Amino acid sequence: MNAKLKRLTTITKDTFKFLAAPNCTRVRFTGYYPETKEYFQDYYFTSFFDFKQKPQVSSISPAIEFFSVWNSVRRKAEKSKAKIKVFFTGECVHSEVFKEFNEFEDHFLNIVDLSLGFDYIDNKKYIRYPLWVLYLFDQPEFSKDKIKERIDFINGNFTRLALSSLKNKDCSIIARHDKNRIRSSICNCAEKAGLKIYAAGTWNHNDDSLWNEFANDKQKYLEQFKFAICPENYDYEGYVTEKLFQSFLSGCIPIYCGSNNAPEPQVVNPEAVLFYDKNSPEKLSQELQAIQNNPKKLEEIARQKPLKDSAVDFIYDLNKKTKELCLEIANSKGL
Repeated sequence: MNAKLKRLTTITKDTFKFLAAPNCTRVRFTGYYPETKEYFQDYYFTSFFDFKQKPQVSSISPAIEFFSVWNSVRRKAEKSKAKIKVFFTGECVHSEVFKEFNEFEDHFLNIVDLSLGFDYIDNKKYIRYPLWVLYLFDQPEFSKDKIKERIDFINGNFTRLALSSLKNKDCSIIARHDKNRIRSSICNCAEKAGLKIYAAGTWNHNDDSLWNEFANDKQKYLEQFKFAICPENYDYEGYVTEKLFQSFLSGCIPIYCGSNNAPEPQVVNPEAVLFYDKNSPEKLSQELQAIQNNPKKLEEIARQKPLKDSAVDFIYDLNKKTKELCLEIANSKGL
């Protein structure tokens, strides 16, 4: 089905749904990376608006339109008739690696009602909501007890998996590119220390098992490995994605570079991470070599809690603040 026919089919279906339920709250997604329909139906940020019924994903008369950075969407955001407009970026908008995202450095603050991203910005319409939170929770959690339960589980599971007999391979990297050469440098450090690296992504690909044996389940795939090389695409303060946390979830000791090597200081325990210093790469090689020579050093890291106790308050306060602002915006727009 070509793009025009697919769009016409979507509009036709949405029109019938609109006629069948004209009072249903509808949301639209523009400029998002292609995802499954189910992803948008259960979209994380719609929960903050506290709808009594799940909103309907529709291209017809949306009450809320969410915008992101894939494809040029500024004109669409400016022309949108949605009552509420929300911008979210899961990418670094200051990157020298992907300069196409630089056009979003303003976070659409003069266009939308709410903007969410990685940056530290003092603006009443902006909330710093980093992407990694969406990987720890399927939906926003507003109970401090349940947040603590989840954090405790991740911490305990990290140690259990990191010390399990499933860890029969050295080191994984899953990447599409190495435009800033950081991944190559880290891999060189790991190889100097005697680690065998399995590359399941398109960059330096040498392992088909992510798809062939694990059906692209990254978490299950990573559970085989002692270490995971997982630097950010670009080193920028506050830019912390899911990569580090996927390693924790899989019981992998992350080999990381990003956010000035101080990622989420209220959340991440740096003792559970091996950091790559661009100015002193030999330090990582020496650290990895020491771990190879003395397995007790790996066990010491594996017994660390990767998430600090303060992560509970961080996530609780973030969700509370976001929900309050979303409800304030919805009330002001008559939703």
